[in-house]
Amino acid sequence: MSSPPKSILKQDDSQKSLSKHVQFSDLTIFEFHSILGDNPAVSDGSPLTLDWMHESQTTLPIHIHEFAKKSRPRRKRKEMRLSSAARDMYLLSEGYTLEQLLKAAEATKHAQEQRRASMKGTSWDRFRKAVDGFKVDGFKLQKKVAGTAA
Repeated sequence: MSSPPKSILKQDDSQKSLSKHVQFSDLTIFEFHSILGDNPAVSDGSPLTLDWMHESQTTLPIHIHEFAKKSRPRRKRKEMRLSSAARDMYLLSEGYTLEQLLKAAEATKHAQEQRRASMKGTSWDRFRKAVDGFKVDGFKLQKKVAGTAA
């Protein structure tokens, strides 16, 4: 008779004594060009996306990256967002035409409207309607007062 198969979740005594650690030596950074995109999640204006091909590639020892990372504070998500005007100015400076930007913004708005229409009558739509008219203040939902900004 053969013994039952051993579980991959359990370790026998010989495996417990092995030291387990991970070590990294180099870090490769790929830089991509930003181009006119098609992501309908953008709140307003023309979306940006990354080009498929990278512009440059840099490899450096991980300890240099860690040192540089500590010397500058990490940006907050809000600080990384570009306004619609900033995106448009960037894209115009990259050679896109105003017509291309307007078409992309129009296509984005159309895709957003299609998503809203496809969600009508779903649980998500009922939830959205239930919280419509409320604003988030800390962790509490408060009813918006007519004539005040939310």
